[in-house]
Amino acid sequence: RWDRYNNELGEWLTKIRKDLLGKKSINMNDLPKGVDHIIVNKENELSNIKRSACYESMDLKGSVVAIEQLENECAYLARTMSGKFQNVEAIDCKVLYEYSQYLDEYTGFKKALILIEFAKKCCTQITNIFGSIIKAFEKDKIPKLRTNLDRLEYLIPIVRNGNYKDMWQLLKYIKKLEGVKVFRRELYNEMMNAIRICIDKEGTDLSKAVWQTRNRTRHMGRKLPTRCVGRTRLIKGLEFDHAIILDGDKYNDKENLYVALTRSRNTIKIISRSKNIEPLN
Repeated sequence: RWDRYNNELGEWLTKIRKDLLGKKSINMNDLPKGVDHIIVNKENELSNIKRSACYESMDLKGSVVAIEQLENECAYLARTMSGKFQNVEAIDCKVLYEYSQYLDEYTGFKKALILIEFAKKCCTQITNIFGSIIKAFEKDKIPKLRTNLDRLEYLIPIVRNGNYKDMWQLLKYIKKLEGVKVFRRELYNEMMNAIRICIDKEGTDLSKAVWQTRNRTRHMGRKLPTRCVGRTRLIKGLEFDHAIILDGDKYNDKENLYVALTRSRNTIKIISRSKNIEPLN
């Protein structure tokens, strides 16, 4: 498939595959056009180098995928990039299912706090915006605000009634707040879609509605954002114009490493501490 985009990259990856099957390390000294290797000299520089690589890729034409190994690493990068790279969610996303169950189970102040906590997992600035309200709600109290009274106007109905319409209105309000950036848009929107099902079909549990939304996504597919960050198991089989392997030393098997290396049609940027890349197994 590289013939139309970067033939040199395709030939290099063919050689890499043979090296991996032969349990050899990947020599990063003689790289083809479109492959860039960044060596991290100090561990405390890694996070900044990852972000810099992602920011630089925003000038590239076409789709870009940044590849991490763990779910929390992906979410962290998406947060620090303020949504410029969107997190790729698993169909069986634990966060979505867990929070839907919590929202079914709890009422009052606890329910409002859970909804704010969910928003914090998807959006920037939530703690700064709702900090004083969170502290009061944790003591089962409604704070006396002098400004931004609209925030309480959306939360008090959830404390008192906790119905799905009020929950949906709060999530809609939060993502429109000035300074808020949604970095897990799929997760956030799927929760809103599930809540909408509960509004339209009275008596439906939120956890059941979440299963319906994710099952629909599984069968209908989804269009990924132009720039995203994800794990190899979530992007396997997908093609992008450019790929950034954010920590080449972390791959514990050759299959995962090869999946990461072969996601791009045009360019690959590999970040690692070592001069050569060698999977553990």
